[in-house]
Amino acid sequence: MRLLRAPHRKRGFTLIELLVVIAIIAVLVALLLPAVQQAREAARRSQCKNNLKQIGLAIFNYHDTMKTFPPGSVALPNNTTSCAMGWGIAILPYLDQAPLYNLYNQNTTSNAASNIPIVQTNMPVYNCPSDPNINQLQTPGSGAPNGQYRTSSYKANAGVSPDNSNYWDGQNGGAAILWVTNRGWRGPIHVVDNVGTCESVASVVDGLSSTVFVGEWESKDTPNRLTFWANTYAQYTMAGASNPAVAGVWTFGPPSYFGCDNGAGGNPCKRTWGSFHTGGVHFLLGDGAIRFISANINYTTFMALCTIANSETVADF
Repeated sequence: MRLLRAPHRKRGFTLIELLVVIAIIAVLVALLLPAVQQAREAARRSQCKNNLKQIGLAIFNYHDTMKTFPPGSVALPNNTTSCAMGWGIAILPYLDQAPLYNLYNQNTTSNAASNIPIVQTNMPVYNCPSDPNINQLQTPGSGAPNGQYRTSSYKANAGVSPDNSNYWDGQNGGAAILWVTNRGWRGPIHVVDNVGTCESVASVVDGLSSTVFVGEWESKDTPNRLTFWANTYAQYTMAGASNPAVAGVWTFGPPSYFGCDNGAGGNPCKRTWGSFHTGGVHFLLGDGAIRFISANINYTTFMALCTIANSETVADF
């Protein structure tokens, strides 16, 4: 007679074993998540640099055709808030955007009603993927906006203001004064008016490899002070450097207009640089190189990088 065996019962996880497995998975996820985030940021930084590379090629293709660099903006006589053509619009044909460029009415200002569809167009090449504020429609905080503009991430270098009062992005006065008194402090892409003219390769006597052309400005706050690629009024598409001896504050690196303005006053902070990349900002130099400049750079060195003809010696940066 056969003895009947009890049916075999599969052994499951005990509660303790299950908790151990969950803990191990949690640790692995905690270890993996930063790596994934770092990989994503590395991809975003790579795209950001590639955008600047495309912008640089467009600027120099423009130079090959026009024999000058594009204007930062074109100021109108007896008008301090409305401007015409700006650098971001001028190089559109060299970014495979000739149809959009042809829609722009060059006989009026950028804030004219006929140009609103253009200034509200999103341009991916002007957007750094690390910037959370790209591709928004916002009303600028000053000037004569006449509506909303599309946000972006890159500004051209207009030059250094030695007194934090007159700037190379200003019209009918500010830039005119500097053109006479501090001409060497100008940048490669500044306002053009009845005094100033567009620059060329020959103008950059300090050297293309030691001159900033375009860089990032992004802010985690104050949306009406972001970058607007087609708002050609003053500081919205141009930046530079302010004299720290006068400003009394470092205005480079952190992506916060409010944080800067809280200590420095508005003008230096409207014309600064900042990014969401840890530790610094990407810049396009005149030789086509893309450099990540540390937020800890010596400010005298950075001011020298922002001038085209002030005869400074730029140390390693």
